[in-house]
Amino acid sequence: MQGRRRVLVRTPSFVVGFAIWLFWLACTIAPGVFTNRDDQGQGLEGPLLLRSSPRSDAWFGTDSTGRDVYALVIHGAEKTVVTALSAAVIAVLLGTAVGSVMGTRRSWVDEALRRTWEAALSLPVLLLAILATTVYGRSRLVLVLTIAGLSTPLVAKTVRSAVLRASPEIDGKVSRLLAVEFTEGVRHAILTVATLSFLGFGTRGLEKADWGRDVALSFPLLQAGQWWTVLFPALAITSLLFATNLIGHAVDEVYRARAAHG
Repeated sequence: MQGRRRVLVRTPSFVVGFAIWLFWLACTIAPGVFTNRDDQGQGLEGPLLLRSSPRSDAWFGTDSTGRDVYALVIHGAEKTVVTALSAAVIAVLLGTAVGSVMGTRRSWVDEALRRTWEAALSLPVLLLAILATTVYGRSRLVLVLTIAGLSTPLVAKTVRSAVLRASPEIDGKVSRLLAVEFTEGVRHAILTVATLSFLGFGTRGLEKADWGRDVALSFPLLQAGQWWTVLFPALAITSLLFATNLIGHAVDEVYRARAAHG
């Protein structure tokens, strides 16, 4: 394990991906370090011009209500980062527990759960997420549990397959699979959160910045040449996805290389 960590921290793709994630985590924990404006994009300097392109006092410009787009991007990290990480952790923990039981206890329980997971995996994830948030509300808890619940079957299926192929190196294989599944879970959660918000099924209320919703609200303004209100929230989403892919690829490669060399 220590050897893998040493190799990881020297892998360029992991370092770049981790640095991007570290930045957004810092924005989530302490947004005030990066901007002195609040969730509404206003600060001690007073109101800004409406729909202003990027300028010295508003690096990413302002939207139609005069909110600082840079401040909205910084504050918007909290929802996506916390939701994605929470959902991925729950999915991996629950999926590992269920998959381990299924792989070690070959009985009617394993068969019933396997059929249930296969049916769940065939369903459209986004439509189920929309249905769940419509029925149970659009709170943060509902969003996290919905995404985690929809991601759990894939983790369980992966763990079950690894357990069934038990070998002396099973611990290493399961660790690699779980690490990859976690990054995949985070990636899918980011996409789901952003898509639900873009479609209007994210958490309620306009009092908090939200990357997906901000892109949706500003999208019609592209035809008027007001590109900045769409570009920067979209780039924020893209950067998180890019960083997650880099980390997942690096982790997978390091585990495979260590396994190949014993």
